[in-house]
Order: sequence, then structure tokens, then C-alpha cells
Amino acid sequence: MNLYELSKAILAVSQQPIDRVRFTKTIYFIHKELIRKGQMKPEDIPYLRLPLGPVPANFLNLTREHPDIKLRPIPTHILYVAEEYYIEPNTESISEDVVPIIQRLLQLLKTHSTTELVIASQDPSWQNHQNGEEYVISPADLRNTFPLPHIRLKIHIKRRQPSHLGALQAHLLRGMLEDIVKESTDLEYPDETPPHDQEAKK
Repeated sequence: MNLYELSKAILAVSQQPIDRVRFTKTIYFIHKELIRKGQMKPEDIPYLRLPLGPVPANFLNLTREHPDIKLRPIPTHILYVAEEYYIEPNTESISEDVVPIIQRLLQLLKTHSTTELVIASQDPSWQNHQNGEEYVISPADLRNTFPLPHIRLKIHIKRRQPSHLGALQAHLLRGMLEDIVKESTDLEYPDETPPHDQEAKK
């Protein structure tokens, strides 16, 4: 399965629109489980490292290249564009092998807020890349079994937050600030090689 096929299957099984941030994380976690089940390979969907977790590399072209997947705005006051994805009924059938897996994961993901999905998606590969870099899911990433219940994943979240939207904005701003600091440092000290680059050259 590729990004389009998996996205279409998720929306068809869900039968409900899914907002953009949640949809990218839903694709990520279901992709991971399908890799474990031998139904997909890591290279089937590469991801971009962004402040709010991994996003499929070709995600922004999904509705442009595949008009059966539709997009509509959601009225909100958050910092990023809020949109939700949906698909018209009576779409072509999807593989019977993946339907139960998608159904199970969708039910489990419903019990978690979008903020929890964002935090849980920040696996080792995400941590080891800079914003905008592309990568594929690694064996280390697969060891994070969230949201499967048989292994509990400890997620450190302040429960008393004004709203999950506020938490998402905080994650987005934190990621943007990290990039700004890095760019400012590079401009101030253009001739200095970062320590990690020096080690790589040894």
C-alpha cells in the first residue's frame, strides 16, 4: 500500500472526517502496525520531520493528485491551518486483510487526544532528524507500540491544560523556535563547524 491507498482505506473505515494533524498521526501509527503485520514496508511511506511529529512526505499533494479524497476547512483560532479530510461513500473495496487492523487502531486512537498522538509519534527517527528532513520508520520506531494496550507507553503530559489546541500550539511554537535559534546561530558564527559535524569528519 502507498500513501494514497492507506489514506483512502483509513477514511473509508472511519466513515468520519479526520482533522489534518490527527490524520497525519493516524496514518503514521497504522502504517507502523501494518509493517509489524507484514502488510506494508517502511519505505512505502517516507515521512518529514516537522514540529508536530512525522508527516507523510507527499501528504500536501494527497487531495491534488487524488480528488476522491476531499478536504474542507474547520473554523478555529489556532496558529496553523485547520482542515479535515473525508471521502465520499461507495468507494472501491479495500483489502480484507487490513480492515480489522485499521478498525482496531482507529478505536484505540479515539481514546487519546491529538496532543497525545503528537507526543507519542516523536519516535527515535523523529528525534534524530531536523525539521524538514525526510526519513523512513526504523526498527527502533517500531518498538514504540502506542496505542496498542499490551505495552503501556509512558507519556509525560501535563493533564491540566486549558485545551489540547493550546498544547498543540505550544509544540508547534517550540519546534519553530528551535529552528530560529539554529538559523540565528549559523548566521552569527558562519565559519564555525558545529561539534557534531567535527566528530563526523574525524
